Amino acid sequence: ESAIWVRQCVHPEGKPSFTRFWVEERFEREGDRYAIIGAEPRTGRTHQLRVHLEYLGHFIVGDKIYGGNGAEYLEFLESGWSRSLAKRLKLSRHALHGSGMIFEWEGEEFEVKSPWPDELAKFCLGSSEEGV
Repeated sequence: ESAIWVRQCVHPEGKPSFTRFWVEERFEREGDRYAIIGAEPRTGRTHQLRVHLEYLGHFIVGDKIYGGNGAEYLEFLESGWSRSLAKRLKLSRHALHGSGMIFEWEGEEFEVKSPWPDELAKFCLGSSEEGV
């Protein structure tokens, strides 16, 4: 049950999905503990990474829908980004980034890499809040 119709969940009657997670690095910021994780989704379900992390008791920094009960998302829709949301969510966007992928196309393997966006690098390297 959720007031947010796009919110998904792990459910015994749902379609099978699988994600492999691993911790790459742990860090603390203003007394809070965080981890930079790697994720390898083996299926492509809606919000898969976010849903699986929530199911495991974790959430992605900045996630307004899965970072709690969804109240932040509803507040954001009603009032926009605020200092209150910045304090709770730390970032105005998900701290979710596809740093790279490897895929095969017509018998040839390709690897694509993407550097971290500035706001994610800044958060992980020392700043605990994005400006409002």
